[in-house]
Parts: sequence; structure tokens; C-alpha cells
Amino acid sequence: MSRSKSERLFKLLFSFSGRIGRKCWWTGLGIGCSAAILGSLAIDPGVWVAEPQRAPSPCLALWDIAWVIPMTAITVKRFNDRDWPAWLGYATGITGILLILAEQQGFMLEPGNASDLEWAIFGAVVVLMLAAFVDNGFLRGTAGPNRYGADPLDRGGHSF
Repeated sequence: MSRSKSERLFKLLFSFSGRIGRKCWWTGLGIGCSAAILGSLAIDPGVWVAEPQRAPSPCLALWDIAWVIPMTAITVKRFNDRDWPAWLGYATGITGILLILAEQQGFMLEPGNASDLEWAIFGAVVVLMLAAFVDNGFLRGTAGPNRYGADPLDRGGHSF
């Protein structure tokens, strides 16, 4: 029995189980980033161009946190496909939430005035997120079944 496109999309963005291939991860990333950006422009467009830069509104922070959920779901499934421990995907989501909350408190809003600790934290997060981005977006998953399920490439590139 075939599921509708909307059911498959919902599973892609909100299910944390199974595996997905790179194509599905890129699709989810594009949807999530586009929706987050368009929503932020609708909620508080001034935050993008304000001088001096200001913290986003609490409403915008809630919007951003809401989009961490589907972004974490696709990341967990990609890490599953690579046969990494599932907690790595959840850790990226928690890191995203912490960055949103830190921004609300003024973290790195004025890079010229940032402390050495802020720069160290920012650098570590950038390195970790870049490693997750490369791992999820460019490296093939485990060939054949693994502890998280069947190889999504055996089903045309997706498992949702």
C-alpha cells in the first residue's frame, strides 16, 4: 500500500526512526531552511538588517526552535544510515536549541566585542556542525541493512 506524498513528507520531517539517504536529507534540509527563513522574515524582518545587530524576538526564537525538531529528525535518520549512535543526531538538535537560546541572551551579537570564551565556543560548534553537515550530506550510508533498518538505497533512496 503506497502512502501519499504528504504522509511521506510528514514521516521525513517528524519521525526519528529508520534510515534515509542523502537525497532525502537534502530535501528535508531545503524544506527546513526555507521554512525557517521565510517564517523569520514574516515574524521579524528587522532582525536581519538591524544596526547594531539585536537579539531576535522571543517569537522568532520559538519559531526557530520549532524547526529544530524536523531538522533533528532528518539528522538522526542520516546518522542512523551511517550507523553512528543515534544520540549524535539528538546532540546536534540540542546544540541548535542552545545556540538559539544563547543568541537570545546576546551571545556573539557583536563579534568585535566577543570574549575569547565566546569565540572558542563558536569555533567548536562550527567545526562540529560542519563535520555533521559533511557526514550527512556527502558520505554514503552503510551498505545493506544495519541496526536501524534496511538500506534506503535498496528502496530508491528513501525509507519514509
